[in-house]
Amino acid sequence: MLRIAHRNPIKGSSRLVTLWGLCAIGSFFTGCEYSFQPVIKGQIEVSQYAVSTLQNGQLLELRVKEGDYVELGDTLALLMTKDTLKNKDDILELIASAVHPGNTGIKEVDRAYSFWQQSKVAVEQARQTYNNIQRKYKSGRIPMLLRDNAFTDYKALQAQEVAAKKEYVAIARNSLLSKNKKNVSGEIAVIAKVEGEVSKIYVRKGEQLKADKTLMDIALLENVWGTFILDKAQSTQFREGDTLRIFCQPFSLYIPMRVSCVKAYTSPTQSDSRFSKDKQNIEAWEMQVRPILKVDGLREGMQLIVK
Repeated sequence: MLRIAHRNPIKGSSRLVTLWGLCAIGSFFTGCEYSFQPVIKGQIEVSQYAVSTLQNGQLLELRVKEGDYVELGDTLALLMTKDTLKNKDDILELIASAVHPGNTGIKEVDRAYSFWQQSKVAVEQARQTYNNIQRKYKSGRIPMLLRDNAFTDYKALQAQEVAAKKEYVAIARNSLLSKNKKNVSGEIAVIAKVEGEVSKIYVRKGEQLKADKTLMDIALLENVWGTFILDKAQSTQFREGDTLRIFCQPFSLYIPMRVSCVKAYTSPTQSDSRFSKDKQNIEAWEMQVRPILKVDGLREGMQLIVK
């Protein structure tokens, strides 16, 4: 019990709080876990694929806008090229780079290109299947015969993809040469080589573009992670493999994530929104976390909080 001092009229002195009362106060505050730990803020990051031009030309049309979801083989833009290709090797290089001629009006060319793209997708799926089976074989969960069959299928589809590409190149080259023997100036289409969401467009219709100009970025939504910038003391609180409940502000919910790495953050700059003023120009660490389960809707720049 806490005894409050009061003046004793007989002795004319004030009794101070007794020692056991002070002890009670100390015990009260010690028992309360008031550890005010700072909030650690981070953000979502998404792997980006840059779509670039391979020739000089004018942008005739953009067929996508920011936020559109594109699949492998979709037409992203049309260019009017003025480059003169002097020989068959130039034409072969252009076509083999997967820049598909647009508006040729030749069904054989489009059909051959479509078959080539389908073959590429089949090869990638077979590769992933084989790698998965190979891991299971190494752990002793499946027999060697199943592993060998998957490898045979993978190699067969690889050979089919090579043949499909050669056929497409031959058909397209002959068609272009017959259409314009002096050069292949005209419309070409920029084709999506990956699947994802158009996150940023850097060009406008009618703009004159140089070779290697980046047209747009495509966000690969299967490769999403969170990044936090930590000071040295904070970095010791987390280890690779730790499971955390991360608060995602736009969704107002907690997302279970696993720490994938904690590493030195070597180049903090004032332009980095994740890096507060009190952490600039001091030793810093970067922690990356990845969702344990797939979460739809995560986009670049969404704020995360470790509470």
